[in-house]
Amino acid sequence: MVGDPSVPVGSYTRTVLKNLGITDAVLRNLVSNETDVRSVLAKVALGEADAGFVYVTDAKTVKGKIGVIAIRASAQPQVVYEAAVVKSSKSKKADYAFLTQLIRPRDQKILESYGFGPRPKP
Repeated sequence: MVGDPSVPVGSYTRTVLKNLGITDAVLRNLVSNETDVRSVLAKVALGEADAGFVYVTDAKTVKGKIGVIAIRASAQPQVVYEAAVVKSSKSKKADYAFLTQLIRPRDQKILESYGFGPRPKP
């Protein structure tokens, strides 16, 4: 079970499969392309699918209901989540304070505890 190629988890999955050299073997046995990662996760957790590709952050939400197999870092796409203050924001001071917190070491440790990778070097 994988995400549809038009959604991030589906695109990332196909990158992983390509990097591992197993695209044809896996997609040949594909049962469905789901619209989002939560759909993939739910079907695996409920036993409606044998396996699926999801983010580690999502897998942690159903701990004990699924088994997790890590994919080597060299096969994974380089994904960076960005944050910014919207120009028309009515609360810019609070927005900037939040963004400043996100990059502090304490908050980075919290994000990493949920499965997010370390902040890229500037």
